[in-house]
Amino acid sequence: MARKRLMLSIVALAASALLFVFATFAWWQVSDIVNVEGGVVNVGDIDVSTTLYESDDYVVFTETDEIAFHTVPGATTYYKLSVTNNSNVTVDIKTALSGFLDGYPAGASSTENYAAGQSLLDVTYIDITNSLTSENINYTLMRNLLPSGVDPAQASITLISSIPLPAGETVDIFFSFTIGGELAGNDYQNLRLDIVSLDVQAAV
Repeated sequence: MARKRLMLSIVALAASALLFVFATFAWWQVSDIVNVEGGVVNVGDIDVSTTLYESDDYVVFTETDEIAFHTVPGATTYYKLSVTNNSNVTVDIKTALSGFLDGYPAGASSTENYAAGQSLLDVTYIDITNSLTSENINYTLMRNLLPSGVDPAQASITLISSIPLPAGETVDIFFSFTIGGELAGNDYQNLRLDIVSLDVQAAV
């Protein structure tokens, strides 16, 4: 099992989440980040290990313990989640980002935009591919991937819905975040978005 450090702004939801990663995005403002040891990949009755990598150019990836992407409009931060099947049978896995919480950075100069209901979900694009299947999501606003009528705090964005992963094999799941420069203006300053968990679990 691989250990991850949590990047906390709230207490992690335990439940069925199998890999906890907190993401914090402060719009044009630095926010406080606290790294806490203890994030554990817990995959129940399937035996997989994971490693998370980050890149600014999609060429060189460096192992990382957190998700914290660029808040400059137009800049893209890339991530690779490598999942290895350690068992002796094929396992069908799925991955998702779950729980989206709007807020504002500690020490924000103003909370006006947050109070007005602005959300980085409305201006942040996500792109998703993987190394084994053709399943992908191309440069889509995160808001558009959330189910209608469901509180984002209780919702998920699926990275991969199903990958039959043979024994001993590894799948690389690539995802990136870009804040849309054509969408984000001053009315999106001093905002924060927390993603509660990055889940890796058996597809059912």
